[in-house]
Amino acid sequence: FAGFAETMAKLEVSSSAAACPSPPPEAAGSPARLVPSILLIGERKCGTSSLARYLALHSHVLPPNTKEPAYLTRNRALSLDTYSRYFALANATRSCMKWFELAASGRITSEPVCKVVADGCRATTFDASAGYLSEASPHAVFQLLPRARALAVLRAPHLRALSHW
Repeated sequence: FAGFAETMAKLEVSSSAAACPSPPPEAAGSPARLVPSILLIGERKCGTSSLARYLALHSHVLPPNTKEPAYLTRNRALSLDTYSRYFALANATRSCMKWFELAASGRITSEPVCKVVADGCRATTFDASAGYLSEASPHAVFQLLPRARALAVLRAPHLRALSHW
């Protein structure tokens, strides 16, 4: 993860209250919500889940409500108001992500990953939906989230195919 350390260092630098981004403006009648400043893009079986778990451990990062909203690939008409519903309120200090995993028994389990953000800075969040690398329209994503950074998670194709199989 070559760019991961650099991105985490930038998050550390922006941890002072003066450098924290202001929350997005509130829509009429609805509270402001966080929108992702980090998009974990990659294909299935490339490590996006692991990177999402590591990123959720950071002291200034609140996880989304679900690990893979996949909103940017499922919807033709992208709306920031609709998309932001997958994320915590802008003034939130706690968030829980629904995390689905395949247990050794072969059953799918749901384990919530809850997080409390550190004091002194507004939280940031991320979207870790596998498939964004090939299925999301870069132009539409940029129009919706112009300041978001993308972290691409790649894997050798033959190893990915074996893992998926």
